[in-house]
Amino acid sequence: AMEFSEFKTLAEFADRMVDDFRANEEALRAEKDRAQMYLDTAGILFVVLDREGLVTLVNRKGCEVLGWPEEEIRGRDWFDTFVAPEDRPVAREAFRALLREGKGRIEEGENRVVNRSGKLRLIAWHNTVISNEGGRVVSGVLMTGDDITERRETEQRLQRSQRQLQQTQKMEAIGALAGGIAHDFNNLLGAIIGYTELYKEQVQDRPKVYGAMEQVLTAANRAKDLVQQILSFSRMAEQEKRAVALFPILKEVAKFMRASLPATIEVNLSLNATVDTVWADPTQMHQVVMNLATNAGYAMKKAGGVLQIALNEVPIGPDDEALRPGRYLDIVVTDTGHGIQKELLERIFEPYFTTKEKGEGTGLGLSVADGIIREHGGRIKVYSEVGKGTVFHVLLPLIEQRAEEERKAEEEPATGRGESILTIDDEQSLVNMGKLILEDLGYRVTAESDPVRAVALFRQDPQAFDLVITDKTMPRLTGFDVAREVRKIRPGIPIIICSGIKEQEDSDRQSEMGIIHFVTKPLTKHVLARTVRLALGKGAAAPSSQA
Repeated sequence: AMEFSEFKTLAEFADRMVDDFRANEEALRAEKDRAQMYLDTAGILFVVLDREGLVTLVNRKGCEVLGWPEEEIRGRDWFDTFVAPEDRPVAREAFRALLREGKGRIEEGENRVVNRSGKLRLIAWHNTVISNEGGRVVSGVLMTGDDITERRETEQRLQRSQRQLQQTQKMEAIGALAGGIAHDFNNLLGAIIGYTELYKEQVQDRPKVYGAMEQVLTAANRAKDLVQQILSFSRMAEQEKRAVALFPILKEVAKFMRASLPATIEVNLSLNATVDTVWADPTQMHQVVMNLATNAGYAMKKAGGVLQIALNEVPIGPDDEALRPGRYLDIVVTDTGHGIQKELLERIFEPYFTTKEKGEGTGLGLSVADGIIREHGGRIKVYSEVGKGTVFHVLLPLIEQRAEEERKAEEEPATGRGESILTIDDEQSLVNMGKLILEDLGYRVTAESDPVRAVALFRQDPQAFDLVITDKTMPRLTGFDVAREVRKIRPGIPIIICSGIKEQEDSDRQSEMGIIHFVTKPLTKHVLARTVRLALGKGAAAPSSQA
């Protein structure tokens, strides 16, 4: 400390005082600049607020994150200007609580800030009270923050990937289970369909019984389609496309939706196209339309509304980049529900994305539907407005060929001319039923439930049989094993293999072994009759002379 006695005059004392003040001021400025340099080189945000929440200091990182220069940030209300509106009440209350607690209080938390371009950044904050006069006076709050936006997005992507992996593993388990279910369930359905078809013609004079048996067949065939949907969904079944009429599918979906939806939802069907045939897998077409109709009903379950299912014919020109030019059928599913937000509309076809409550949806329906339609050469397009509803357009290439179902309805089941057939199935009820149906069609039948015994029987007299029909999945010998053995004994013998599932490897083996006919169970009388005639037409030209 200086004393006045050291100086000769008052002026000398005053000059020295000014010099010392300037030196201290420069030292303080240098210290401040050094502190600012440290703050600016830090990789985290530094923001100081006064007691009113106004910004008094911000470092370079803070300016980068917020997108504003320092001079435009300082002096502004932090919460009203930079904190996301949804986070402001909680953030401001935490700030006030920090001021009330005073010295020693530290607050940690996360909130979102809005940068100059309007984008949100998620910041993890570590907030400390600034006090002076021995901690008696709180002057503000120092906030240090880490921008964790990318880190959190990465974590969320990882979580989504883990959920997708879990769903994928679940679907693989379902697929494995589906194979076993399909085999056993299709055997049961085969017996139901076979015996009903076999005996319903005998009760035509009893309309009620005949009508009831027709309903049994309809229900059993729908159950057959449902099994195929499970197999298709789990990617176990190879798809078989053919000419398919859409009118019956849309009528059936509309009928089902009327029965299953509450009375507050009106279901309308409008079939405006003059033709209705596409080249497709019928089960998958039913699956797609059912999914869209079910989603539409879900969107209206609270307030009610109108579900419209329509079929129109539309031309697609060269301007449409997604589709080849030509004539298309447009399946239109419209609802008057709550609509889909614009930001969600872009994600609805993502696997596992769903807006439904937990337990009400897997997020796979639209993703699978989109994949099915693309694989069929079409596209799904969607238009939606919040509060007004949603419209889905399913565009599929139109073909002029008549649907196979229409041709079948006009055809009489092909009958036999006394040919001899060896039929093999490890399910005894199907062995008995198959024997009855084939005999009813005019064939002579030897039926076996043991494939080893059947091969031995064939070996005893290979010329006694004109055709072998065998199940694929059996103990001891599979259907392909049976086919291989009988072809060793008698090359060229026509063979039909039956299975609840047709996988890609089945097609490969079928082609490799020269087996022309592979049919999926459960078999209807019509399909069995037609397949047998085709097989015999390509095999034995005349029936054998032995039983």
